[in-house]
Amino acid sequence: MENETAVQVDMEYGKNLAAREKRCGRVMYAVLTAVFIAAFCWCILTGKYYTSPGDVFCCLLWGLVDKIIWVLELPAKIPFLNISYSIPNPVPVTWETKVELVLLSIRLPRVIGAMLAGGGLAISGASYQSVFRNPLVSESILGVSSGACFGAMLAVVMGLGHNMTYMMALLFAAVTVFTVYLIGRLLRGNPTLMLVLVGTVLSSLMSAGYSILRYMADPISSQMSDFMFWLMGSMSRLDTKNMGILLVTVIVGGAMIMSQRGKMNGMSLGEEKARTLGINTGRVRLIIVIASTVITAVIISECGTIGWIGLMIPQIIRMVAGPDNRRLIPCAFFAGGTFLMIIDMIVRVPASGEVPVGVMSAMIGTPIFLLALVRQKLGWS
Repeated sequence: MENETAVQVDMEYGKNLAAREKRCGRVMYAVLTAVFIAAFCWCILTGKYYTSPGDVFCCLLWGLVDKIIWVLELPAKIPFLNISYSIPNPVPVTWETKVELVLLSIRLPRVIGAMLAGGGLAISGASYQSVFRNPLVSESILGVSSGACFGAMLAVVMGLGHNMTYMMALLFAAVTVFTVYLIGRLLRGNPTLMLVLVGTVLSSLMSAGYSILRYMADPISSQMSDFMFWLMGSMSRLDTKNMGILLVTVIVGGAMIMSQRGKMNGMSLGEEKARTLGINTGRVRLIIVIASTVITAVIISECGTIGWIGLMIPQIIRMVAGPDNRRLIPCAFFAGGTFLMIIDMIVRVPASGEVPVGVMSAMIGTPIFLLALVRQKLGWS
């Protein structure tokens, strides 16, 4: 009788705990969504060139309607259909030409790019921490950041142009991760530990490589400024084309990561227990590595190296929302996107010059992270 009562108490406690966690998750989603929207609106309205909120709203509405009209007019652009029609934009243009140029061509792509870059780095870091069961790893643990940075710098030294720089960053990031994964499989021992160790070694090798390239570069040419861009990170080169690439990459890679959230929870119990639950740990790890690698490599190729986000944001969200990846991954995206949008807004507003966003993220992120650790007094679970 006492045993049955104890079981009932445990079941009731488990139900209450699950209900409380569910409520906390809903509150977390609501708060992060509200902060995310507020930060996006604030960043859109803020810049070196003042634009009134009314002009910003009307211009954004005009741009959105114009994209819809472009899609609706696609049949008229097909030659063999012999259809000719045009749809006028119903939103009246009441703003100056420079407002449209600044807002739609410069500020909006940069804000959206910062949102995608911050969110992508955060979910990549959270995924690596969950899969490798280590709070100190980030999206660069397998040498992704170092490989992409080395490839980009090599293309800069060779003068291959922007498109080839982008491709070289992706290529060397993929080659580095593939090499790490291959060597990790060949070595005996814990596969997770082997991946982390080999990734650290190759990351150091790539860091030495781009240090040599920096030493070989002409200090009075544009190569040195390009090197600084890749090493310190910047959103200044983002435009509509870059934003589209980031959008597709983060959506596809994020969908791959989101599809494995439940299995990542199982892998947090350990390799053997995860296998007893029917989880193919090797397949899940490979999917996470591929998705996180592609996301990180594309972000680095477009924005340069931006540290701390993949390490700091998942840790803070885990302290608040718990280790459940079903909540952790989407919350990390919103928090990372919000953080980098605000950081980029801070560095681009002053008229005197622009501080590298990677430097500013470390300066602001470090004390926030330490404060969170002190207030929570919690370990990683």
